[in-house]
Amino acid sequence: MKKQSSKKSKFPSIYRSFTEKPLLTVGMGTILLGILVIMGIQAVSIYLLSQRTIIEKQREEISREILFWEEIAITHPDYPDALFKLAILSYRVKENEKSWEYVKKALFLNPNFIEAKQLAQILQNENR
Repeated sequence: MKKQSSKKSKFPSIYRSFTEKPLLTVGMGTILLGILVIMGIQAVSIYLLSQRTIIEKQREEISREILFWEEIAITHPDYPDALFKLAILSYRVKENEKSWEYVKKALFLNPNFIEAKQLAQILQNENR
């Protein structure tokens, strides 16, 4: 004779509770999805804020450098390197007209200034 095992599980079946209460399952899934979406939005917002902060710091640094090189260009008007540095900095902050003026002045002082010629070429290509 075989003994039949009639051991019942002490814990209810998880599968059975999910299938018996589908509204509860859908509701929990919706809540979890909502939480994930909110967390994703917050993560993106934090990332964008940090990128904005980095860009603002770079702009401040460039502004300080521009002020420094403007003083040098005023005190040494025949120094083409100062004008070229101002042209580069102006180009970095998207002030192409200002950059073009500085490049022209630097090339006037030193027509063989290779880097200034290269920047002038870049500026001309962008204006097309």
